[in-house]
Amino acid sequence: MIINQVSMKNFQCYVGGHERNCFNFKEGLNLVIANNGGGKSKLFDAFYWVLYDQIFNTDTRMFTPTREYGEKLISDKVIRAANIGDTVTTEVMITAIGSNEKEYRLTRVFHATKYTEENGWVCEDSSLVIEDKKTTRWSPCSESDESVLKRVIPPQLKPYMWFQGEQVDSLMDLTDKSALTQIINILSDINKYDDIVNLTTKGSQKASAELRKSQNKLSKNVGRSDQLTQKYVKQIKDIDSTKSNILIFEENLGIASVKIEELISKIADATKKSALKERKNQLESECEKSERNLIQKHSSFNSKIFKEFWVLKNSSKQISKYKEKYKEYHVAHQELINQNAATTIKLPINVPGPVHVEQMLEDCKCYVCDRDAPKGGEAWEHIKSLIERNSEPEKELFKRDCSQYFQELYESSLRLEIPIKQTNENIANEFSSLAAIRNKINECKAAINGIKNEFENLLEDDRSESIVTEFRQHEKNKDLFTTRLARSQEQLHLQEQELIKIQNELDSLVTGEIEQAVRNADIVFNQLVEIAISTRKDVYASLVNELEKNANGIFKKMASRNNSITGKIKLKMLPNNTCIPEIVDNDGYIMSGSNDSNIILVKLSLIISILTTKAKWSENYSLISDAPTAKMAKGYSEGFYETLGGNFKQSIVMTYDFIDHNEMDTLKQNRAFNVGSIHLIKSHFPNGNREDRSDLEVIIKEVS
Repeated sequence: MIINQVSMKNFQCYVGGHERNCFNFKEGLNLVIANNGGGKSKLFDAFYWVLYDQIFNTDTRMFTPTREYGEKLISDKVIRAANIGDTVTTEVMITAIGSNEKEYRLTRVFHATKYTEENGWVCEDSSLVIEDKKTTRWSPCSESDESVLKRVIPPQLKPYMWFQGEQVDSLMDLTDKSALTQIINILSDINKYDDIVNLTTKGSQKASAELRKSQNKLSKNVGRSDQLTQKYVKQIKDIDSTKSNILIFEENLGIASVKIEELISKIADATKKSALKERKNQLESECEKSERNLIQKHSSFNSKIFKEFWVLKNSSKQISKYKEKYKEYHVAHQELINQNAATTIKLPINVPGPVHVEQMLEDCKCYVCDRDAPKGGEAWEHIKSLIERNSEPEKELFKRDCSQYFQELYESSLRLEIPIKQTNENIANEFSSLAAIRNKINECKAAINGIKNEFENLLEDDRSESIVTEFRQHEKNKDLFTTRLARSQEQLHLQEQELIKIQNELDSLVTGEIEQAVRNADIVFNQLVEIAISTRKDVYASLVNELEKNANGIFKKMASRNNSITGKIKLKMLPNNTCIPEIVDNDGYIMSGSNDSNIILVKLSLIISILTTKAKWSENYSLISDAPTAKMAKGYSEGFYETLGGNFKQSIVMTYDFIDHNEMDTLKQNRAFNVGSIHLIKSHFPNGNREDRSDLEVIIKEVS
């Protein structure tokens, strides 16, 4: 909702009725300007009290429920003037308009009755009245209180759109690697994709269980199917465990890499640092590629034993013996056939095949001896007899004629002769290739270690020994988690292969037909899980890229009036769906030692970017803040106000900025601020007693 008005009756320092203590707000930047102690924080308390029934206790620096804060909520002047038996009241009323153009009025009321002279009070619980406007009159709202309050400001947005200056630092902890990720998850719609992933995963698990159940029912060996099903379930758990380990190793590897980058960024020699970093990145990329290649080579090693006939490595002698035996068999077999045939033909039936014989007759040429065979000639007639031979009635000469099977074995042995002869050379080449990859990996690692030593020397020149020790520890962690990650990835590959084997064996035991709907459900849900995970990853990466771009635009605008070095925001993606913010220079090196104002701007830039990028929270809700620029330099604060005016439909800021008349004129004249309203408030003591809070009043003046 967008807030039109807030008014107060005897609320803390705001003495008097609603008509006296009233603020009217518009779209754009609404400023409430006052000196320290002028009532800015109490106005912020008024907003907060209406919605959450709590007040900020300046003594404990915590929000306190109304029932505990008691009569201190009411103006000191009213409390002092009360007699025994008097009931005094405080109220705060907020008028707001929703996206449906419906107007609401929220009024929180609190009563306290004095029963002794020693400031003894009986306090009632506060009450909230919510009304909506029907034509020209206010009527009780039919919607639930909770529903309306969430529409004023959703709970997940409250910390980022309703905050005090001292809370700015706590909006986001840049040292917490999950802080930005948590905020993105809260303020963006990425959780919708998480829900889709969870939904499809559950569907896949259910469909897989149904398929295994159907397989067991139709199994020809129920006992074996039960064993395989248990093994299948265990394998799934093992795979999930390995995947969890991979995510942990990836995350720890990412953290170690970030720490190393932070330390390298502290090296003073920028030219040498840049050259070493570029070379190190290149070597690490080559090493990673070679290690993946090595894993693939190892994985394919077993399959080559059969696919490339390595298993037949020493079978040449046996194949030669078989060829000799087959020739003897073929001659004897053919003689028996010829003895019982009308014509004597030394070639077996279907050799050459009929299609080849017909082609030779058509071309008048024998393609066996590569000689011409003119049509009608002796050679041509002989070729023709081969076709006639195939049409002769076959006589049963043998009870079991295995000639076709022996012939296929013979032809296969002929095809395998060359691959078998090349086996020794191929195996040697494979081992040589593996050795070359290992050597390349070792060379890359040696070169990387050399660069690490150079970084250590540069760090030692610029920094203390403790920095070098820290660098070594993070490098050690990086090497450790790189190794563990590679092992886990290889283990995952083997586990997935084993799962396929179990599934294939389960399929082989099935007799009969499993319902097509059951099979399709398993296939479709598996594909849906892959699509959901991939889509979530792509959407998140796109969201982070957009946030980085928008945050840098906001950051640049807020810092434009200050000449100090600011750097730029880099959102670094880590595994396990983690994203961390860094402040980097033009070369991409992490900038250390940023001042407080700079860090606050980075936090605000990221949060404003999230609020304005996807869900357009900034269009539907008002940002309310008390002294947000308290820790900012002047140039930064002006950039902040300009950013609010340009990015939020409505913002309400309590501040002591622009209290000077010259600054006020600049504010009113600068269209970039998109000013909606300006209110000046100041403390007033009618009796001149500045030490007596019961003499305190607040005067509100709206500036046109």
